[in-house]
Amino acid sequence: MTTLLDDTYGFTNEIFCQSLKEILYVMTAPIFLNALRAFEASARHQSFSAAATELNVTPAAVGQLVRSLEEWLGMSLFHRGSGGRARLVPTEAAVRALPDIRDGFDRLNVGFARLRERSPVGVLTVTLSPAFAAKWLLPRIDRFQTAWPETDIRLDTNLKLANFATQGIDIGVRYGAGHWPDLEAEKLMDEEVFPVCSPVFLERHPGIRNPADLDGLTLIDDLSVDRRIGFVTWDGRCCRNHGGRR
Repeated sequence: MTTLLDDTYGFTNEIFCQSLKEILYVMTAPIFLNALRAFEASARHQSFSAAATELNVTPAAVGQLVRSLEEWLGMSLFHRGSGGRARLVPTEAAVRALPDIRDGFDRLNVGFARLRERSPVGVLTVTLSPAFAAKWLLPRIDRFQTAWPETDIRLDTNLKLANFATQGIDIGVRYGAGHWPDLEAEKLMDEEVFPVCSPVFLERHPGIRNPADLDGLTLIDDLSVDRRIGFVTWDGRCCRNHGGRR
């Protein structure tokens, strides 16, 4: 490259070096996508080792990616301790940036998913719980496909609230009162909630006739649902004042 610095090409050392810096700046900015992913995973796990396991690379590679990002930014992204739970803690600036970085990765995933689609139309993506999908939707899905044979159905079965915009969701079925921000909700069905037990348990406690009779008995809580959405619990409509064991 030094042969390009003579007068034959009309370049000076100063101009060439400045151009080289600009080229390197432009080239390196997009390359930091891998470094950003390493940073996000490290911040979420607060560990290079755990991030390396998730990304299927070595901890040394994750550490090097994070350090390269820190060098490029000219700032530290973590408070590094010698051990314990606080060994790797994101800085205040890193904490502020993480939500935008995660949102960016979500949008990238949506974009790549759309690139992989065989057709931009004809796909209906539905998010719903695994139990609702198995017990209610799947027995009825054949009728839908008969009526709409050109529409493929893609199921996203999970209990978490979905981001329709970033995850490419068309329709969702969730338990709740129907108050979902930026979404239109229609009531699908009512529910009937009641305690259940095994026949053996009932034989051992023949005096159970109403919810108040459950006081002092061992109960089972379902922790797989978000109680903030109004899911009925023992402390809710079923047994509001229950003080039994869990």
